Amino acid sequence: NRFVAEFTGTSNIMEVEVVAYDPHTSILTSRFKGHQILLRSASKPTGKTVMILLRPEWIKIARDEKESLTNLFSGQVVSSTFMGFMVKYQVKAFEDQMFALEVQDPQEHEIKKERETLYFQFNIDRPVVITS
Repeated sequence: NRFVAEFTGTSNIMEVEVVAYDPHTSILTSRFKGHQILLRSASKPTGKTVMILLRPEWIKIARDEKESLTNLFSGQVVSSTFMGFMVKYQVKAFEDQMFALEVQDPQEHEIKKERETLYFQFNIDRPVVITS
């Protein structure tokens, strides 16, 4: 549930609008501030919105907007902290939503600086629908 999700450390939590659910693939089509987000859900949500949790380490950096990836978005780097084995980012995306990202292999991508655009992506199996 949400309490446990917030208690276990940094998490990105969003309330998304339910658009459609395909029971054959278990894919939920949702919308967040005008952007489509696809995720896998074990069952069809009963309400018009659901809360989803996305851990910082589940988010991957994309090279640019031309990568044809599901759930590909962009944001502006607010801060980046090099930790040796990882880089922690705070990114402002979807107009005003702050996201925490943790890049485990910083050598694979150039470390972004404040105010730079960062493209990020997450797999449909990563966001978790949580209960209140």
